[in-house]
Amino acid sequence: MMAPGTKRGVSVSVRDAKGQPKVVDVAARAAAALVELVQLGKPLRVGQFQSVEVQNLDKIIETARRAIEGKGRRGSWRFFSTISGVDAAAKSFVFRPQPGATFAVIVPLPG
Repeated sequence: MMAPGTKRGVSVSVRDAKGQPKVVDVAARAAAALVELVQLGKPLRVGQFQSVEVQNLDKIIETARRAIEGKGRRGSWRFFSTISGVDAAAKSFVFRPQPGATFAVIVPLPG
């Protein structure tokens, strides 16, 4: 899913809804947050991310998700879903790929 990018981020190779390959650049902080979602496999609120601590992380994740998944129907995300809360601070993100979706994330081993 990820390789060193051209603009201080990472390049993500994905297939669009029609199955055509495309490469998009994603900011390093956004990529780190998305990788954390994949690795943990559970919903995280913005304040629970360990890999990234910045203001407006929810907007950073939304921008990266839109770049990776493209524009679709509202709520039709293929990989990264939003779980609404009672207020904006309670909104969570989760890596929940649709059935039949394939994915790979390549990251260095810790240590």
